Amino acid sequence: MPYPTSAICLVGVGPRGTSIVERLGANASLDGGVEWTLHLVDDSEFGAGRVWRTDQTLELCMNTLAGAVTLFTDPYVTMAGPVHEGPDLYEWCVLAAHALRGERSEDAEKVAAVRRAVFQAADLPQVLHERPALVDELVRVRPESHPSRALYGAYSTWVLAHALTRLPPNVSVRFHRARATGVRLVDGAPQVDLSDGRTLSVDDVVLSPGWLARQDTETDAAISRLIEGDSRFAWVRADSPVDQVLSAVPAGRHAIVRGMGMGFFDTMALLTVGRGGRFESVEDGLRYHPSGSEPILHVTSRRGVPFRAKSLYGGLPPQARMPRLDAFVADRAAAGDTAPVDFERQLWRPIVLDAHEAWYRCLHAQSPEVFDVSLDELSAALDECEDLAGIDARLRSLVPAPEHRFDLAAAMNPVGGFHDSPEHFDAWVADYLRRDLHESARGERSPLKAALWVFGSARKAVSKLLAFDGTTADSYLGRAHRDFMAFGGMVGSGPPAFRSAQLLALTEAGIVHFIGPSASLEVDLRSGEFVSASANVEGSEVRAHALIDAWMHMHDVARSADPVIRGLRDDGVIRSHHRVSVAGEPTPGMGVDIERGTSRVIDASGTAVDCIQLVGIPVSDNRGDTIISPMPRADATFLQEADGVARAALDTLRRSSVSARRQPSESAVSHV
Repeated sequence: MPYPTSAICLVGVGPRGTSIVERLGANASLDGGVEWTLHLVDDSEFGAGRVWRTDQTLELCMNTLAGAVTLFTDPYVTMAGPVHEGPDLYEWCVLAAHALRGERSEDAEKVAAVRRAVFQAADLPQVLHERPALVDELVRVRPESHPSRALYGAYSTWVLAHALTRLPPNVSVRFHRARATGVRLVDGAPQVDLSDGRTLSVDDVVLSPGWLARQDTETDAAISRLIEGDSRFAWVRADSPVDQVLSAVPAGRHAIVRGMGMGFFDTMALLTVGRGGRFESVEDGLRYHPSGSEPILHVTSRRGVPFRAKSLYGGLPPQARMPRLDAFVADRAAAGDTAPVDFERQLWRPIVLDAHEAWYRCLHAQSPEVFDVSLDELSAALDECEDLAGIDARLRSLVPAPEHRFDLAAAMNPVGGFHDSPEHFDAWVADYLRRDLHESARGERSPLKAALWVFGSARKAVSKLLAFDGTTADSYLGRAHRDFMAFGGMVGSGPPAFRSAQLLALTEAGIVHFIGPSASLEVDLRSGEFVSASANVEGSEVRAHALIDAWMHMHDVARSADPVIRGLRDDGVIRSHHRVSVAGEPTPGMGVDIERGTSRVIDASGTAVDCIQLVGIPVSDNRGDTIISPMPRADATFLQEADGVARAALDTLRRSSVSARRQPSESAVSHV
C-alpha cells in the first residue's frame, strides 16, 4: 500500500526524538488535517537510542536524579504549543512498580491523577518483562536515586509508545531500523538516503542525531599514524563507554586513562565491577575485592583530580541562591536589552559574589560565632569588591579565621603546586576524595558545596544569555568563559557520591593511580608503549601498552565525520554558526547554524531552509543548555526546542503542495 504523499522524517529516535514525537502529537492540529506519514529512522532502539538502550549493563547509571528527569511538558515550559503533562522518571518508576508487582501503592497514590491517567494510556515496554533486575530497580528507586541508563531507556521507550497513541488518525507511522546516510534537496524537497538502500521522499526532515563522529584532532591523527598496524598498542578511542572496546585492555596490565569526568567513572566501573570485582561496605567507606581481571589504571586530566561528587541532600537538590546573577538577568529582560553580553565584564563578578555569599550564609547558619559582622553587612562588603582578587583581603577583618573563608583559587586549581613523588600524589588525591565525600555527605550543611553549587547552577543562565548572538566571539571563546564552563562542569556535573567512594576504594586497593595535572603523552615506537608524565609530580612517568580516552568529543560541523552533516555542509545546505567579534569579524563556531525558534538550518547564503530542522548536540555550541535531559518545573531548553521544531515541521507539511514529481517512498516496517 503506498504511503500518503505528505510526510515528515525524524532521524534519531532517542529521548530527544521521542520528545519531538510527543510534541508532534500535541501540536497535530497544525497539520491542516492532511493525511501524512511519520517516518522514524534509527539504527538503534526506538525510544532509547544508542546511549540509553535497554540491553546495556545496569552498572552504568545516569548522572542525573530520577526525580529530576522528564520527557513531558509542564506549565513552566516557555513554548507556543499546548502542555501535555505526564509522569517524570521517578513517578513512572513508582507507577510501573505498582503495576508489575503491586508494590509502592502509597507512592503511586501521590502521583497527580492526570499523570496516572497518562501512565495507563500505553503498555509498559517489553524489556520490563524480560529483565527482572530492571523491575527490582523500579521498586527501590527514590527521587534522589541515580537510575541505570537502561531504566531511563525503558522510560523513554514507554514515552514514545504513549506519544504514538496520541497521534491523530490522519497520521501513519513507519519505523526504519537503519541509519540515515544522506539528506539531499531535490527540487526544494528533502530526500533521505538510508543505510538499507532505501530513499524517503518527504516534505520535512528533522535531524535529532545525538553524539556524532568527527574527524580526528591533530593529536589523535598523529597517534593514529604512529601506531597504525602495530599490535603492541591498544588505543581505546573516545566514545560512549558502553560502546568502547574495553576488552582490548588486558587484565593485570597498566593502562593510561585521559579524562576524569563522567566518561571516566563509567569506564572505571566497567573495568572493575564489570569484570567481576566487588565493593564491600566497611565502617569508613568501601573496600574493593578484585577479581584479578582488572587492569591497573593511571589517570590524568587537565586539573589532575576527578570531578567532584554530587551532594547527598536526602532528596532533590535545593535551588541555588544567585541574587546578583538573577538580578542581572531580570534587569536586562525588563529593559529589553539585547546588546551582546560580555561574560568576563558583566557575568563573572556576580557569579563569584553569589558563590561567596552562598558559602557564608551556609556557614553562618551553623557557626555564627566565627563572624564579626551580620550577614547583611558581609553581603554589603561583597558588593563593594570591584576587584575580585581583593575579596579575601576585604573579608579578612569580617571573618578572621582563614579556614572559614571561601578560597575560590584553591577550588579551581586544587592540585596547586609540586608533589615530590607519585606515592605522595596518590595519597594527596585519596585525601582530596575523602574530604570531598565528607562535604557531599553534609548536604545542605556544607559551605563548600553551597558555593560550588552556584557555579554549577549558573551555567544554565549563562548559556541562555550567550546563546546565538547573545555575546561576541571574543567573550564566548575567551578564557574567562571557557574556564567557568569547565569549572562549572567539574563541580556541578560530577558523579554520584557512591562512584567517588568506589574510586577511593580502588585507589586504596592499588587499582587506580593518578599521574598529575595536564600530563604529556608520547608514543615510544621502540618499546611499543604510550608514555605519560605530569610536570607537577616528580617521577610521575608511566609507560603502558594501553591508552583509554575517557570522554566524548564535541561535534564540530567543520570537522564532522557524519555523512549526513558532511553532505549537507558540502552542498551548502548548512553552515557553521558565526559569532561576531568586537572588531566586527564573523568567527565560525562548532555548531550548525539554525533559526532560534524553529531549529531550521541556515544555508551557506544565510537563508533558512524551511524543510530541514536540526536539534540537540550538533547545535549546542550556539543554542546552549540543550545536552542534559530535561528537568521538571525548570523551563527546560530541551523541551522548548522540541516544541519549536515540531511546530515548524508541521507548518512546512501544511504548506507543502502535493507534487506530481514525488513518488511514493519505501520503508521497512518494524514495531517497537
